Amino acid sequence: MRKHILTSFLLLVLLGFLIGGAGMAYFTDKTSAGTPAQFVIGTVEIAGGDIVQSFDEEENCGTVKWTITNTGTKAVKLRAKINHELQGNGGGELVCTGGDTAWAVDYSIVDKDQQSDISPRFGGGNARYNIYNKGYTVDAPFSLKLGAGSNYENTGTVYVWNDTENLCVKYMTMGNWRMTKTHVYVGATAPESNSAQGLGPYKHESLNNVQMDAYTIPLPSYDEIYIAAKADVKSCTGGSTDYTDVEPEIVTTVSGWTEGSDGYYYFCSPVAANQTVDFEMSFCEIGGSWSGEYSVYFEAEAVQASNNAIVSVWGYTCSE
Repeated sequence: MRKHILTSFLLLVLLGFLIGGAGMAYFTDKTSAGTPAQFVIGTVEIAGGDIVQSFDEEENCGTVKWTITNTGTKAVKLRAKINHELQGNGGGELVCTGGDTAWAVDYSIVDKDQQSDISPRFGGGNARYNIYNKGYTVDAPFSLKLGAGSNYENTGTVYVWNDTENLCVKYMTMGNWRMTKTHVYVGATAPESNSAQGLGPYKHESLNNVQMDAYTIPLPSYDEIYIAAKADVKSCTGGSTDYTDVEPEIVTTVSGWTEGSDGYYYFCSPVAANQTVDFEMSFCEIGGSWSGEYSVYFEAEAVQASNNAIVSVWGYTCSE
């Protein structure tokens, strides 16, 4: 069987640190990959930027590059780490149980009574819509949690972006979650109800437990667009989680960063305000005969460059 790896970049976590006086401030947050996330701790701020990826199926090798920007006023030093996940294709029978409705919502929504400026409620139950503007592109999409049930359990991500002609909506589930139906509403006003037939007019109602689904919709002329996106999801085991042969060996290399003994890569040169730094990872699958998905999760952290904060916070001494 031909070896095949798909790269999937599902989560970007940016962390900021500041050491000053006798105290330390520590803040964390999460954002979908490609969506800028700013963290203000004194004057230390970092933001996630573009993601560029490529894959050579003949060589079973690829690259992925993340961009980090120092949006604060202080020079900073950086560290980052990558986590990997493998899902094989084929093998055992796919067994799915249960079923729930998942709505695309702001990541802050964690129960049915919550609302946000991005994701108000409409109709009854857990029905949601989202307010979207045209400032998002394929490189930096509008990202929403695909939240299932009354507690909006995270089952994946819905990405929304546009070009000059089309509005694109892409569903991606994670882990064992699969989709059997998706519905998308697009309009100049909020939808009035969630009917038994589902939202219209865009529907895919006969999906076979898929992990990805996408729509290409003519871009409306109005600037503020109301979008409701939902999916019927199930938790599945077997099938795509069984390896067809042996688990492959993934060999990775990172350029321009120093690998520490703690699993982090360090960028020891001070990064000035408004300066960008790329974290580029190359990977190859070697040996075996395997088909599946290779997912990479990226985390980046910043600490002020002065006062030897990199040692005080992370316990790391740069060799420079």
